[in-house]
Amino acid sequence: MKKSLFEGANKAMDIQKVRLLGYGVSSCFLIITTAMFFFFRYFGVTPLGGYSIFSICFYLFSYVLVRRDMFWIYSVLSYLEVLLHMNLVVFYVGTSSGFQFTLIGMNLVAFYSEYLSVKFNFRRVNGIALGCLGMASYTFCYAYSWIYPSPYELPESVCFWLQIALGITIFAVNIFFLKLFVTITLLSEHLLSEAKTQASSMVTALSSDYRSVYYVNLDKDIGICYREDPRDHKKTPEGVEFPFLSYFSGYGRKCVDESYREGFLKFISPESIRENLEEKPVAAYRYLANREGIECYEMVRVAGVRQASERDDHMIHSIGLGVVDIDEEMRETMAKNEALAKALVLAEEASKAKTSFLSSMSHEIRTPMNAIIGLDTLALNDDSISPHTREYLEKIGSSARHLLALINDILDMSRIESGRMVLSLEEFSFSAMLEQINTMVMSQCRDKGIDYESRILTPVDDCYVGDVMKLKEVLINILSNAIKFTDAPGKVKLTVERKAQFEKQSTLQFRIKDSGIGMDKEFIPKIFDAFSQEDSSRKSKYGSTGLGMAITRNLVEMMNGTIEVESEKGVGTEFIVTITLKTGSSGQAASQNEEQLLMDEMKTELSGRRILIAEDVEINAEIVQALLEMNDIESDHGENGRVTFEMFEKSAPGTYSAILMDVRMPEMDGLEAAAAIRALDREDAKRIPIVAMTANAFDEDVQRSLQAGMNAHLTKPVEEELLLKTLGELIGKAEKEFP
Repeated sequence: MKKSLFEGANKAMDIQKVRLLGYGVSSCFLIITTAMFFFFRYFGVTPLGGYSIFSICFYLFSYVLVRRDMFWIYSVLSYLEVLLHMNLVVFYVGTSSGFQFTLIGMNLVAFYSEYLSVKFNFRRVNGIALGCLGMASYTFCYAYSWIYPSPYELPESVCFWLQIALGITIFAVNIFFLKLFVTITLLSEHLLSEAKTQASSMVTALSSDYRSVYYVNLDKDIGICYREDPRDHKKTPEGVEFPFLSYFSGYGRKCVDESYREGFLKFISPESIRENLEEKPVAAYRYLANREGIECYEMVRVAGVRQASERDDHMIHSIGLGVVDIDEEMRETMAKNEALAKALVLAEEASKAKTSFLSSMSHEIRTPMNAIIGLDTLALNDDSISPHTREYLEKIGSSARHLLALINDILDMSRIESGRMVLSLEEFSFSAMLEQINTMVMSQCRDKGIDYESRILTPVDDCYVGDVMKLKEVLINILSNAIKFTDAPGKVKLTVERKAQFEKQSTLQFRIKDSGIGMDKEFIPKIFDAFSQEDSSRKSKYGSTGLGMAITRNLVEMMNGTIEVESEKGVGTEFIVTITLKTGSSGQAASQNEEQLLMDEMKTELSGRRILIAEDVEINAEIVQALLEMNDIESDHGENGRVTFEMFEKSAPGTYSAILMDVRMPEMDGLEAAAAIRALDREDAKRIPIVAMTANAFDEDVQRSLQAGMNAHLTKPVEEELLLKTLGELIGKAEKEFP
């Protein structure tokens, strides 16, 4: 029975069940002692009645011992109370009863001696001592009851039945409750000891990376050290309670570096700990400590014993706290961060140098390109040249424009890679954008002898919000590519379809399909890579930088769109661009169209006008003057910004209708000259159109021109048609606003 009982308890019992059993035993004893109180009071045995009151109080107190898991103390005290109670019964009731209770007492002592000796050898002496105490006390009371009979006389029948009842009751308690309770008491101590050992092992394992580990009760402000700090001479001993907040606050004020001190003190406050652990299981704070003149980086980490979400009140009451030495790791991280910071500075300097180089190269290349294209345009306007010469000049112009397109591609790719290309969000007319694209593409297709078709398959809005210039660049790049790789009599087709609409968002799909040479399936994944070309023969026939499709894909992705391609060798290629645009106000689109019509109406006749040209390169100035002269426009030339400013300042108001201002010039650049002209105290200085005509092609160059007070920015080489259109619009607008 002992073996099976112990094995059953070992398998099934845990600490909570031991507590419940303890409560049950105390309740049984409480009922018995209460019944004995009334019994002895009824028969006038007042000493036993009084002691029964003490027993009742003891068993009420025993609930506290059980709740606090003080099972060993509870079992010993219960044994002593039963022993004393039986001794008093023997002493006061008499010999006959004493004989019965002596047998019961011996039985009880035997059980205690057995379990205390067998189950815990180190408590053998205690068990034997308790057994000897029981035997001695019963022998003494038994002998005393023979020599000095009890003064209390109970009826014989009552004594008989009292002996029987108490004997059976106490024997049952001894056999069942006490035996089971002693077994489980010893087992619970074993479980508690085992749990402590496991907890200690877990703390040791988990704290291998920690210099010191603490358990903290935030409600009571009590901390217990589980692993002491080996480097702290005034360390808190393991297992000793201490006031948590005052201890760590003192450490913070004394040892934590001043730059980290406020953050450390705030971090260890109970309110901050609870707040930090509301959403995450672990919180940490790194700081610099100074111990006995030695600086080192440390980290304090806290974790809730139970997470806030697991508690009914959603609050952290107890935490585990560990202090980690992270000096080596922190200094390595700081060294890496410093290296990264230096690398970032170098990268930024390299990026600036690259930007400066590209800007300079753009300017330097565009300056002679302006002369080449400009002189070519002037030569083509000479009716006296022979057909062969005209053909040569046309090829020169075509090659020069091709070279200019390559330069623009390289600059665009550089802006994209450096992250300096940004999207502008403005309302635009979709029909006007499509008309401009169609006009340009139709002209290219007509010159090459291929058919072009543009269709809108589903209704679309006329006004959207987005970067119309970038969208036009995407579509024109793909269409130009289609035209390039399609021979006559081929076909290029553009279709537009609205695929989805939600609230004020519309998803538009553009399909550009050609009947050109197509591509191999293996090359399709590489088409959007920079500098990619399918083969050398095509490169020689359709020469390009291989940047067009890379730029197109990047622009589409900047607009949060997608681009796909389907192609078959010898059949053709189809590009599918899907972009979501915000729907704009139709009124705004109408106003833009009206504004464009108004600008067209305000275009003034340029014949007979006088234009002031600021240009430090003589050949560029000659080209511009020649282009203007071809259109019956007079001009004056200033070789730098200062001369141009002085010429305008000395001229009579209204002498000049506009100023063409180069930006990079000696003595005074175009930005300074424009700002100086706008600052003059004369009426026409504020309204005269100033047009930047420069080789600086970056977006920031355009912004600087406009901020300096210029009205427009034209990039060299400037096309004759665009120059005349810009001058006509700006002069007409200025004269309408300031008649």
